[in-house]
Amino acid sequence: MTRRMMIKVLSETQETREKNGRLYSVKKIEAMFGSLKVRMRDTERLS
Repeated sequence: MTRRMMIKVLSETQETREKNGRLYSVKKIEAMFGSLKVRMRDTERLS
C-alpha cells in the first residue's frame, strides 16, 4: 500500500539581489505537503 502525498506549490518567487558587490539568485518556494507547510530557500551565486 502506497500513500501518495499531496504536494501543492503555493508560491514560487525568484529574485536577484546584490550583496558585497556579488550577485545572488534567490529562489523561494512555499509548498504544502499534505497538511504540512514547508518553506524552502535556494541561494545561488551568480558572480
